[in-house]
Amino acid sequence: MTHGSWKAFPGQRWHRWLVIGAVVAAAAASLITASSGPAAGSDPTPHVVGLVDPDQGLWHLYDANGSEITRFYYGNPGDVPLLGDWNGDGVESPGAYRSSDGFVYLRNTNTDGPADLEFFFGNPGDVPLAGDFDGDGIDTVSIYRPSNQTFYIINDLGADGGQLGVAEFSYVFGDPGDKPFVGDFDGDGVETVGLHRESTGLVYFRNSHSQGPADVQFVFGDPGDALVAGDWTGDEVSTPALYRPSNTTMYLRFTNAAGVANRSFVPAGAEPDWLPVEGDIFGDIADVVLPTTTTLAPTTTTLEPTACSITVTDLGDSIAGTAELRDAIASVCDGGTITIAAGTVELLLGQLTIPADKEVTLQTADRAAGTTIDGNGLGRVIEIASAGSLTLRGITVTGGALVGGDGAGIRNDGTLVLEGSAVRGNRTATGIGGGIANLGTLSMSASTVDGNNALSGGGIMSTGSATVTDSAIADNRATAGGGGIANAGDLAMSDTAISGNAAAVGGGLWNTSPAELVGTTTITGNSAVQGGGILNESTLDLRNQTTVSGNTADRGAGVRNTGTLRIHNGSAISDNVSSGDAGGIDNTGETQLLNNSFVSGNEASDDGGGVLNAGTLIVASNITANVAGGDGGGVFNDGSIEIRSSASITDNVPDDCFACSPGGD
Repeated sequence: MTHGSWKAFPGQRWHRWLVIGAVVAAAAASLITASSGPAAGSDPTPHVVGLVDPDQGLWHLYDANGSEITRFYYGNPGDVPLLGDWNGDGVESPGAYRSSDGFVYLRNTNTDGPADLEFFFGNPGDVPLAGDFDGDGIDTVSIYRPSNQTFYIINDLGADGGQLGVAEFSYVFGDPGDKPFVGDFDGDGVETVGLHRESTGLVYFRNSHSQGPADVQFVFGDPGDALVAGDWTGDEVSTPALYRPSNTTMYLRFTNAAGVANRSFVPAGAEPDWLPVEGDIFGDIADVVLPTTTTLAPTTTTLEPTACSITVTDLGDSIAGTAELRDAIASVCDGGTITIAAGTVELLLGQLTIPADKEVTLQTADRAAGTTIDGNGLGRVIEIASAGSLTLRGITVTGGALVGGDGAGIRNDGTLVLEGSAVRGNRTATGIGGGIANLGTLSMSASTVDGNNALSGGGIMSTGSATVTDSAIADNRATAGGGGIANAGDLAMSDTAISGNAAAVGGGLWNTSPAELVGTTTITGNSAVQGGGILNESTLDLRNQTTVSGNTADRGAGVRNTGTLRIHNGSAISDNVSSGDAGGIDNTGETQLLNNSFVSGNEASDDGGGVLNAGTLIVASNITANVAGGDGGGVFNDGSIEIRSSASITDNVPDDCFACSPGGD
C-alpha cells in the first residue's frame, strides 16, 4: 500500500485539497457495493496511476484510459511522497519524507491538517520505501541505502517524535545506481523489493526478504521512461508501468515478463517533467509507489480491426485481448456495430474510449431487457474523441463519478447519437455535464437523461450542437446553473419533457446561446433560486405549443430572461409559483408574447404575478388569471412596454397591468 501523496503541512501557502475525504469514501462505497468481484478480504478493483507536478505539488489521478479522476495539492517542494495504511483501518492516507529535516510525516485521514505521526528517518541519502512488508495489513516505512546497496526492512512505525526502530531484515541486493521500488509480485500479500537499472532497462525483484539473486528479471521500456509498479487488473499481483516523458504516455504491463504494453494512454494534461505514482485509493491490497526516473522498453499493443459486426456475450472487464466489450471496441472496424448481451457491464479498467478514427454503434441484444454500462464509480464511463462517433441503441450509461472532470457519464468531443437509451446516475462534483458533456454534435431521440449531478449542466452541458427529440430530461441537479440542461452551443428541442430538475439558476434550462424549443416540449416541475423553469441569457424561441408550467423559484418561477425571449404559436407560461417577484416571467431583456401565446395562472408573493418587466416587453397575446401578492397581477412594468391590439390582459389579481401607462393601471 505504498503510493505517493504530498500533504500540505502547517505554514504552507498552497491551495487546500480540492477533494474532500467524504467524496472519495462515497466513491469507494459505490465501487464496493456495485462490484461482484472477489470475496471479502481482497480488492476487486485495479489500482490507479497518477502524475505529480513537482513544481507546485499538484496531484492528478487517472483511470485506465487517461481521464482525470481527481486532483489535489499535497506536500512541500522536495518532499518524497508516500501513501499507506498507517493505522490498519483499510484506507490509505498520505505521508511525506522531508529531507530538509530528516523526518517522515504521516497522516491517518485524507484531509488537511497536521501529521498524526512524525519520526526521524534514516541517514542522509537513504531512500524511504513504504509497504506492508509482513502482510499484517499495516504499512510501514523501510530504508534502501544506495551507498551500500542494502535494504533495511522495518515492520513497525517509529514512535511519535522519535525515530525508526531496528530493522528485522537487512540484505544486499542489486548494483550501484539501480532504483528501488516495492510490490507484491507473487500475490502472497507480502510486499518485497525490486530494482530498475536505467542503463539497460532491466527490471528485477525478489519474492522474499532475503539476500540472493533475483527471482524474476526482464527488460521493459525505453531510455528516459519512469517506472512504478501496481496491480492493474485486480488480481493482487504488482506489475510494472512506465511514464514516457517524450510523448507523455503511460504504458502498463499486466505480467512480470518481457513484452509489449497491454494498455497505454496519454494522461489528460500531462507534462514531460511530471512524476508518475500509483496506488489503490480504495485500500485493500498493499502496493508500491516510488517515483523514479527509469529506462525501459515497452511498445503498445495494437489491435487490428477484424470484423464489422461483433456480438459480446462476456460482460466482464478484465485485460485486453479477450471477448469483452473493451476489446470489441478496439477491434471492430470503422462503421461497425457491437451487439451486447442484456445485463450489466461493470467497468473495472476505467472509461471506454471511442478513438478519433472510428465510428461505432453499441446496441443491446434485447431491447426489452436492455444493456447497462456501469462506470462503477471509478471515473468517466465513455469518452468520444474528436472526429470519433458513437451511436447507443438500448444502452444505459450509469455509475460515472468525477471530482473535477466534465461529462461523468459521457464526454463527447465528436459525434454522439442516443436512440432509445438512457444516461442516469452519473456525477461530477466540480465539473460540468453530470450526464453528458457535449463539445461536439449530439443527437438524442426517444432517450432519457435522469438523476445526474454536476456543478453546471446536471443532466447535459452542451457547448456544441445538440438536437433533442421525443426524450426526457428529469431529476437532475446542478450546484450552479442548468439543472436539466446548460446550453452554450446550438440547441434544438422538440416533443421533449424537462421535469423535476433543480439548480441555483435555470432549474430546467440555463441558456447562453441561440436555442429553440418546439412541438409540445414541456418544462415542468423544475426549481431554482432564479429561473425555476428557464434562465435565458441569449436568444430563445418557444413555439408550437411549448409549455413552461408548474415551476418554482424565488424570482422568475417560469422564466428569467436577460436576453431575447420569443413566445409564440400556442406556447404558454402557466401555473408557475414564485416566493418573491415574477411568477411567470422576470424580464430584464426583451420578451415578445406573440401569435396566440399565453401567460396564465402564475403566482408571485410580491410583484408581477404574470410578468415583471424591467426591460422591453411586447404583448400581442394573452395574459390572464395571474395573481400577485403585491402589484401587477398581470404585468408589473418598470421598463418599456408595447401592448398591441391583439393583446388580451384580463382577470389578473390585484390588477392587470401596473404602471403600463401614465398614472398606472
